[in-house]
Amino acid sequence: MPHYTLPLRAHQPNPFERRFADVHSVRSRDALPASVNLAADLGPVRNQNVPGLGECSAESGAGIMDWLMRHDRHEAFFGSSLGLYEIERALVDQLTQDAGARLRQTQYAMQTVGVWANALDPDVRQDFVVQPTPAMLASAAQHRIREGLWCPTLDEILNALAHPQTPTVVQVGIVVYPSFEAPETMRTALVPLPEPGMHPLGGHAVIAFGYSMHDEHLYIRNSWGPCYEATIGDSSHANFALPFAYFDTPRTFLSARAYYL
Repeated sequence: MPHYTLPLRAHQPNPFERRFADVHSVRSRDALPASVNLAADLGPVRNQNVPGLGECSAESGAGIMDWLMRHDRHEAFFGSSLGLYEIERALVDQLTQDAGARLRQTQYAMQTVGVWANALDPDVRQDFVVQPTPAMLASAAQHRIREGLWCPTLDEILNALAHPQTPTVVQVGIVVYPSFEAPETMRTALVPLPEPGMHPLGGHAVIAFGYSMHDEHLYIRNSWGPCYEATIGDSSHANFALPFAYFDTPRTFLSARAYYL
C-alpha cells in the first residue's frame, strides 16, 4: 500500500478561509435525506501506487475536479494528480520533497492555478518535477475552483453532500491505522475504528461522495485502484465505507473541504 503523507496536524483556522457553516445553513441530520450517492459523476479510478508517491492530497483533489467537471459542466475531464501535487509543493517551497501536502495547499493550488489534463502530464514517477508548459497552464486555467469551504464537522460534510441546490463531493483528511488496510477491511470495504493503543500509520486524503444515515457510514473513493473485494456506492471496487464515529476525534479526523466551480 502507499505510504501515508498527509501531515498529522488538525486544521488550523486561517482568516482568509471560509467555513461551510458561515456560508450555508447546516440542517440537522433528521432533516437530511436518508442517503446520498454522488458516485455517478466520479471520474476514472485513480491509483497512486503507479507513480509510487505520497500524492493522496492531489489524487483526491484531481478526482474532485473530475467530478466537478462531469457534474457541473458535463465534461469528461481527467486531471493530472502529478501536476496538482507539484503545484501543492511549490506553494510551500517543497518542490523536490515527497512529503505530502495539507488540504489547504490543495485548495490554494486548485483555486490559483487549477488542474491541467492528465494527458499533458501522466502519472510517471520520473516526472516528479516537471516545468509546466504553456499548454499545461492553459488547461489548468480552464479547470479551477471558485472557492473551497472548510468543513470541520461531520454535519457540515453531510450537508455539503446533500445540499439541495449545490451538492458536491468533499475532500476528507483522515488518520489511518493498521486496521485501515487489514485483510478483512480489503475484503468488506468497511473500515473499522482503530482499537485503543493502535499506532497511526499516517494521514490520508480521500473523496467523500455519499452517506447512509441508516448504516451511519460515509462513502469514500480511495486512490488505490480497484483494491476492495466488496463494492460500495458503485461497481468500481475502489470505494470504502467509513463510520460516522471516525469524525468524532482528531485521533482519526483531520480536516475536510468542499469545493465549487
